[in-house]
Parts: sequence; structure tokens; C-alpha cells
Amino acid sequence: MGQTIGRGVIRQFSASEIEQRQSLTPDPSETPPSDIEHTPEDPAGEPAEGEPVEGEPVEGEPVEGDPVEGAPAEGVPKGLPVEGIPGWIPAAIGPNPDSNLVYQRASTITPMAIEWLWPGRIPSAKITLIAGDPGLGKSLIGVDLAARVSAGRAMPGEEKSTTGAGPVIIISAEDDPRDTLVPRLWVAGADLDNVYFFTGRLAPSGIGGTCPFRLDESLADLDEMLSMFMGPRMVIIDPVSAFMGEYDANSNQHVREALAALGSLAEKHGCAMVLISHLNKSSGSRSVYRVMGSLAFPAAARVVWQVDRDPDQPQERLMSAVKMNLAREASAMRYRVEDEEGFPRLEWLGESDICADDLQDGVQEKTSARAEAEQVLKLMLENGPMNATDVLRQARELGLSEHAVRSARKRLGVKIQREGFGKGARYQWMLSEAGEAA
Repeated sequence: MGQTIGRGVIRQFSASEIEQRQSLTPDPSETPPSDIEHTPEDPAGEPAEGEPVEGEPVEGEPVEGDPVEGAPAEGVPKGLPVEGIPGWIPAAIGPNPDSNLVYQRASTITPMAIEWLWPGRIPSAKITLIAGDPGLGKSLIGVDLAARVSAGRAMPGEEKSTTGAGPVIIISAEDDPRDTLVPRLWVAGADLDNVYFFTGRLAPSGIGGTCPFRLDESLADLDEMLSMFMGPRMVIIDPVSAFMGEYDANSNQHVREALAALGSLAEKHGCAMVLISHLNKSSGSRSVYRVMGSLAFPAAARVVWQVDRDPDQPQERLMSAVKMNLAREASAMRYRVEDEEGFPRLEWLGESDICADDLQDGVQEKTSARAEAEQVLKLMLENGPMNATDVLRQARELGLSEHAVRSARKRLGVKIQREGFGKGARYQWMLSEAGEAA
């Protein structure tokens, strides 16, 4: 029996197969004397120099008491090749044309360092989410970043650019390029030849107009757009919720599908994928739960920033870290919005030691793990049932343990519904209006 992986098969002989193979091997002690050939160099049938002597162990071959090759060692799970354990040999890999699995051995992967558009804050080839309430300048942050990247200028707090000048693609639903975006880019010092506004694709002949960009059906168009450039640096989608198409922004599955595809494009082209989002109206919650839409948005993004008003300086703003999966959490950045020739321009003021959760109304201290798990579970299930595996995976990405989530499920009386039977069964979790325990 073998366990198939990719276009190869891991083969581990069973004990019965080993016994059968051994039974087919003749015993030298039972070989008839007439069958022994004598040569002139060995007239008496004595072994020639270098040949093994009957009854003496041969180097590399097992002796009595040694484990049988291929037989599983006691206490080791069957089918798991573990080197260094007596009696256990590495599994053999061979061709298996019937398999279409995709895999890669870890030892064949060359490790590589994370590349940064803004060191420690915005990674290249990954998804970054910037969320905030209206009027606080989150779109202006995107404009400022686009201007710096297009012109090859250093990011705030840095001495030089890490990527050099390069193309930036902006996909915007709320601001007109003519009277808003281009003037803002201009006062921010952008190289306008390096900034492109992507809106979609021309409709088929006879229909006219443009098929607007949407995440559920136009990612091939964005891929084509990025392929036009040698090394696109950044894509800004503002706001991401406006481009969901038929995808439901409150659906865990839909959001994960959309962001997984965007993440693949970011990795393929090596560009930073910056998504702008609004906040929900929830108060007293941790910042990571305030991003509008499904919790899959902050869960799938590798980096999440939140924009808030500075409580001590009402004219200043803060961009503080909500989630940082790729490096240690960076300090918040202070900024204010200045007027230049009638257009707003961002001015960065340096770092701050305030964190995002300190800025949330009603959050006086860190929420207990118990209350947090209940809050997360309610948010996940308020829009309908979810697969239990997806719930636990997403909770882990938000920093919650499986034990905390399962305990919260019992306290909240979350129902469990089984779909299918046996190993293929799936379990759905759903909120119980009656509050009965599952």
C-alpha cells in the first residue's frame, strides 16, 4: 500500500508483503551441491579473496536480531517514514500518473526574506489593509504612498526608497481622478507618468461602455494590467468593499476567495496590494473587529493599519498597527492634513507610542480571552452558519486558541449541524436563538 502525494507515491511495504518477498528468496543452505559451480581459480569451492564467507555477516546486511527492512518500529505510526529509528527506512518516491496533487518538499524550497515597500510597515507581494472612519485621511495615505513610490522617494522615517521609482495602479470608486486624485498626487510630488487609474475593460462590440472592475470576475484583467509593466510596485483599491461584485463582503467564504486571488496576484507580480476599508460602528471592541465586513478581511491580510484621530491633539491623526504577521509590531505614525494650493496634502510628524486598542471608545483595558472569544464567535456567525473548520482556522489567525473558541461555543449555545456521514462529514456552527447548549 502507498500514500499518494503529487505525481509520486510514498511506498511502505506491509509486514505481509515483506514475509512474502522473503519466502521467494532461496535459502543457500538448501541449494543442491551439484548446483555449486567450481572455477579453476577456486577448485575446492572455497570462496575467493574478497567474497563473503558463508555464515559470516556481510557488511550492510542485517544479522539475526536486527529489524527487518521495511517493518515498522514499535511505537511508530504506520506509513510515517522516520529516519534514524531502527527498522524504519525513508519512504520511496516514484511516478504516479494517476495523481494530480500539487506539493513541494520543504528541503527544495530556497528561503527568502520579506521585501518591504515601507520597511516594517507595508510589505511587497502581500496584502495590507488600511481602515478608518470617513474624513480622517485614509485615502490621502494611499495618495501619499503612491506619490512616493511613483517618484522613488523615501517612505516616512526612512532615508531612501527600498524599491526605487515604479508604476502604481489606483482603483478608486469614491474619488474622481480629474478634480481629486490627480491634483492630490501632484501636490504630493508624484511622478504622474508612473501612476495609472484602472477602471475595467471595454464592453463587447455592440454593447458599448466599460465593464467595470470587480473582484468576482475581473482579476484576469488586473493580472493583464500588471503584466504590462516591468516590476509594478503597488496596487491601491479604495475602498475594497465597492469592488466585491456578486461577492458578499459579510461572507467569510467570499472574502477569503477574493483576497486569496488578490494575494496570488501580489505574489506573482511582487507588488504591494493595499486595500482601503471603512470601519463598522461597533464601539468598545478591539480594533481588529472594527473593520467593516467579514472578519476574513483582517484575518486574510498580512498587515492591518487603523486610522484614528489623536485624542490629545484633535488636529492630528494616527496610523496605528492592528495586526502585523510578518515582523514585530511597528510604532504608530502621526500625521496631519495640510492645505497646499487648495488641495489637501499629508504631512508626517513621526512615531507615537499609542496603540490602536487605546483609541477605541469604551476599551479601558484588554478584553479577557473568554469575552473576546465570545465576541469573535458572534461576529463570525451573525450572518449565518459557518463550517467549523473555517471558524477555528480564522480564530487562530486572530490570535485565539481552539480551546477558547470551543468553550465560547458552549457558553453561547451555538448549534452544530452535521452534513454527510463518516470521514466525509462536515459540521456547521450556527447561533441558536433559543440559546440551548450544543
